This record gives sequence, C-alpha cells and structure tokens, in this order.
Amino acid sequence: MRVQDAPTLDETSLKQTGVMVHENREASTLCSDLILALGEVERVTDFEIGFPWAQANIDGSWVVDPFYDDQGIAVKVKGKGLFVLGECSHAGIINTVKHAQKASKTNKIHAILGGFHLTGPIFEPIIGKQLVR
Repeated sequence: MRVQDAPTLDETSLKQTGVMVHENREASTLCSDLILALGEVERVTDFEIGFPWAQANIDGSWVVDPFYDDQGIAVKVKGKGLFVLGECSHAGIINTVKHAQKASKTNKIHAILGGFHLTGPIFEPIIGKQLVR
C-alpha cells in the first residue's frame, strides 16, 4: 500500500498574498459574529469512534485519527435554532451537534447538514444507537 501525505496549506505563501491566518482550537466567530466556526470537536459519545483507518504520521509515529478539527460551522437562525454544518465529522455528527450546542449556548436545532460518514461495516452497528439518543 502506498502512503501519501495529505496536502497542507503553506502559511508563509498565504501571508505573502495578504491573507491573515488565525489559528483557533476553540470555537470562534466569523463574519461579524454571524457564523460560529466550531474548532476542535469534543468526543463525548461512546458510540462515535472516529475513523480507525484514518492515520497521520506525526513526528515519525503513525497516529490513528488525530483529526479533531472537523471544520464544522453553526449559524443561529432567529426564531428557529441552530443550523449545523458538520463537514468532516471525524468526531461524529452527534458529537458535532452537541459541541455546537455547548459553544453557542443554544439547545434547539433547526437543521443539520453535512458529511455524517455513517456507511460501511464499522458504522452500521452504531446507526441505531444514534437515532434513539
């Protein structure tokens, strides 16, 4: 099996074009506080296990699914609740929604959209658990 490094952003090149780079592990707001970027999603459920086949070489060691920044966002829709876009969802969509609720201090969910990664033999046994919680 051929292992290939994932592409990365070159911060120096970005800055040379005038881009301002802001790194945040915690949730933060964008667009005049209209959009909540979720940052690193807490993994609090016992049934969302990440991606055991996704690995990264970090400082010479292979680490199983070290991707905690799922790039999720949330928007509070007035009178409706949260619209959650769970992009990569390595932490799982339930963890992503719970994290969005905590970060936004909003419990009501209006809509959820995104990559749920709930296909294949690893995920099929846990889908029922997610639906009843």
